[in-house]
Amino acid sequence: MISKSIFSGIVFSLLHHGKNRKGIIIFGGSLLAIGFIGMLTTGSIVIQDTANNNLTP
Repeated sequence: MISKSIFSGIVFSLLHHGKNRKGIIIFGGSLLAIGFIGMLTTGSIVIQDTANNNLTP
């Protein structure tokens, strides 16, 4: 089977290695860390805009 997209290869790799619990925990932890950093960045921008009354729809 020839993969036409790099994303399908990534998904197949994740599904293959998904049986390993340690890999799932590491993947979940990295997604959690990325989400937390994004939340802090976005939240600080919104708080700063709110404090300066620069809110736009």
